[in-house]
Amino acid sequence: MARPTLRQILDALSGLRQQGINPKLTLAHVQIADDADQQRLARLKPLITSTGIGCIRFQAVERVIETVRYNKMFRFGRLQ
Repeated sequence: MARPTLRQILDALSGLRQQGINPKLTLAHVQIADDADQQRLARLKPLITSTGIGCIRFQAVERVIETVRYNKMFRFGRLQ
């Protein structure tokens, strides 16, 4: 089964809200969000669950996915 992308989830949530439906939505594993999706997360305000692991810098992961992408991980502070 294919998993929906964050953008698809935000599109669905936005569409539901435009119809006056406001589901309680919790997102998990939102490690990396595109800048445009980050702004939509802040605007739509779904509940996002995370763990403290996102506060630890993992150099091995950074080397694999490169610094630019790594710096887009776990940016929850921008959502407040």
